[in-house]
Amino acid sequence: MIHKIKTQQDILPLNGKFPKEVIVEVKRVADILDTHYNSQGIDGGYILIAEDIADLDCVRNEYFDYVNMVYEFKDNVGDWASILYLLGTEYSVTLITPKQHIN
Repeated sequence: MIHKIKTQQDILPLNGKFPKEVIVEVKRVADILDTHYNSQGIDGGYILIAEDIADLDCVRNEYFDYVNMVYEFKDNVGDWASILYLLGTEYSVTLITPKQHIN
C-alpha cells in the first residue's frame, strides 16, 4: 500500500506501521513542507512511502517515473531509503522505500 503524506497531520495513522527511523524521516520532511509551503498556502509536494515492488510500480505508473528521473539526493534510513526528487522548481516528492527495492 502506498502512503501519501503532505502534512504533519497525515503522519498519525502511520505510527506502529513502520520502523521508528522511517517515521522520524517522514516527520522531518513533513515539517519542511508544512513550514515552508503548506503554512504559506503553497503546495510544495509530498512524501510517498512505497512498501514493496508493487507499490513502486504504482509510483512509476501513477505518480512519476522515478526510474528514469535523476534524484536530488538519497539518504539511508535504517533498512529504508529516502530519495528526494524535484518535479518542479518548488515542488518535490520524497520517496521512502526499503533499500532492497531500489538500485
